Amino acid sequence: MRGPVSRRSMLKSLGCMGAGAVVGSKAARRGELLVAKRPVEIQITQVSQLTVRISVVPLDNGRPSPVPNDGSLVDRQWSRPTARFTSLSAAQTVLCGNLLVKLTPDPLTILVEANDGRQIQQLRVDQQAGSMSFRIGDKPVLGLGEGGAQFDRRGVSDPMRSGQRRLQASHSRRACAGSMADRNERLGNVCSQTLRRLRSHR
Repeated sequence: MRGPVSRRSMLKSLGCMGAGAVVGSKAARRGELLVAKRPVEIQITQVSQLTVRISVVPLDNGRPSPVPNDGSLVDRQWSRPTARFTSLSAAQTVLCGNLLVKLTPDPLTILVEANDGRQIQQLRVDQQAGSMSFRIGDKPVLGLGEGGAQFDRRGVSDPMRSGQRRLQASHSRRACAGSMADRNERLGNVCSQTLRRLRSHR
């Protein structure tokens, strides 16, 4: 059983708590960008007059970590970001070609608008969970590769796993050798039947 706490120890603990509160309040006032308790940088890069690249990358010793290339996108040299943010205490607007990128804190939201005011896309970052949501409107959600329904993935959860899963054998270019062989055999049979019919009508 612990003994009574001395007045000196109590004052010392209160002093540490006060210092921690001051540090926390300073960080909050600075508007430091944190996602899943890690400092991040938001990079806004113009790709074309109608295309913008938005990257949220973790900071490692104050420097942004490079975005890994897993082969899903064509490797290319990107131009320097138009704007970079490691803190966001107030709304900011960045002009990228014919697009306006608006950033607002609490909740962290990135809104992309056309120069006539039309909303193109909205990204919302859950800074606690480290997840992101975006608007899909009432249009089909296009998906290519990795199996699954290709032309409308609305309501489908993709676990982001590689391999032969679900509809990948019939909906993906990564079909296994066996299914490709069967498909080629069927195609060969159809071609042979067509040639025989053409010869019989000569």
